[in-house]
Amino acid sequence: MLYPYVEDVDNQDSVLSWTILGGHYVQTEVSNGIVHTFAPPNWFGIDTLKVIATDPDGLADTTTWRLTVNPVNDPPVVTNIPDTSFAEDSSLSFDLDNYVTDEDNDISELWWSVEAGSNAIGLLQQKLKVSQRNEKLPERFSDLVKSDTPVNIIVNQPDPRQLTLYVKMDGTTTDSVQVIIDSLSHVVTFISTLNFYGENLPFIFTATDPGGLSGRDTLILTVIPVNDPPIFSILPDTSFNEDDTLVFPLSLLYPYVEDVDNQDSVLSWTILGGHYVQTEVSDGIVHTFAPPNWFGIDTLKVIATDPDGLADTTTWRLTVNPVNDPPGPFTLIYPPNQDTISLIKPSKPMNFIWSSSYDLENDSLLYTLIIKGISSQYDTCITLQDTSININIMDYLQPMSYYNWFVRVTDKIDTNSSIEIFYFRTSDSVKIVGVENDNVIPNIYTLSQNYPNPFNTLTNIKYTIKEEGPVTIKLFDILGREIVTLINENQSPGFYTFQLDASKLGLSSGVYFYQMKAGEYNSVKKLIYLK
Repeated sequence: MLYPYVEDVDNQDSVLSWTILGGHYVQTEVSNGIVHTFAPPNWFGIDTLKVIATDPDGLADTTTWRLTVNPVNDPPVVTNIPDTSFAEDSSLSFDLDNYVTDEDNDISELWWSVEAGSNAIGLLQQKLKVSQRNEKLPERFSDLVKSDTPVNIIVNQPDPRQLTLYVKMDGTTTDSVQVIIDSLSHVVTFISTLNFYGENLPFIFTATDPGGLSGRDTLILTVIPVNDPPIFSILPDTSFNEDDTLVFPLSLLYPYVEDVDNQDSVLSWTILGGHYVQTEVSDGIVHTFAPPNWFGIDTLKVIATDPDGLADTTTWRLTVNPVNDPPGPFTLIYPPNQDTISLIKPSKPMNFIWSSSYDLENDSLLYTLIIKGISSQYDTCITLQDTSININIMDYLQPMSYYNWFVRVTDKIDTNSSIEIFYFRTSDSVKIVGVENDNVIPNIYTLSQNYPNPFNTLTNIKYTIKEEGPVTIKLFDILGREIVTLINENQSPGFYTFQLDASKLGLSSGVYFYQMKAGEYNSVKKLIYLK
């Protein structure tokens, strides 16, 4: 190549010795008649070399040789992008320019892009399929994934600087991880949807210079799973009736809590009672109840706790609907059970007395007295608001007969009957009253029922004495304790009437007994005092 540029009239070019001295940058090597000329890596420009031709006699000539090294574009070099990780429900950002060099272009002129590694899809599919086989699938997939449900990983990349990996199951997109590169700052940001996680996911980052040359490196990304607490949605308002119990399986509450990491069945449930409504949970069954006769609105607290102790709390409003309560229990008072009624002509009113009932709603009460056994000529059902009545039924009673009586009470919605049914019998004969004979001497001892009975303040006690002797009449309370001796003296044969004044004895309303003893005669009667 150089022979044409040297002239030696005495020697052929091939016998000349050639020396090429390198310049400041460009250097040469001559081997076996071949000249190798080169410059430092990535250098370009103009340099001057010296070329010396020497003949066999040592005579020489020297010239200069100007060489131009033309610039050639070099690709960017992308290296050492570190494998990285971040926790689920968060994001990660860093500058890609820290991991690229370009000898020919400013880094700001580079253009970055990203793509999923060839095995990224396979890794996610394998992870989910293994979870299926081992039944360790996250709760957020449990409703979608069965053992034969296909798991698809879809890459969506509308822009080379933006990539999204979607997990798609049974036609439903669930989770994804997104990679976004800012075109100006070259900062890459990894964002995962709520609760997404995955490990060893490869992403390839490519830097391209204005000349179209590029370099690339692979990053391995891991999104670390983090346990999330259960999250409640609003529990619907619920109601049940007063004096009833609401019973339901705990599983009915499952649709109102979301735990992406745990199944509802492994959560611990606590239901805290309100001011009135209380609950008991046993064997997965919830029993909800309120105090007797209470109704209204109360608020409970429901707590769901996962195995790691994370919990969420919500309120649950319960309405206890009012239900009418029947009138309360009450008892019969007079005439007492198994009493004997003396039939008298002319007849006098017969007194019936019972205790008061009560109504929780304070409704007005109506009582109905019912007497069984009387001829149909007399209406034996009498309705009134009072708890006592005097009725003329003597003319309809037969001697030596038994009659039942009881009382019903109603608040016009519900009806209740007296706790017991009393009966009374009538005397063997009808006594005619109104004719007195002071010369008649009784031939028996008798102690009559006081009249009136029940009484308020004053009542009369009649008795007969057949022969002279000591007579005592004493008053006892319902427990048999003696209260006072009314009579204690010798009395002659005859008819006697004793008037009892309760106000002087300081008696309280109630049932009492009076006892008469005369000779071998001993008789006890019951009296009722009503203030």
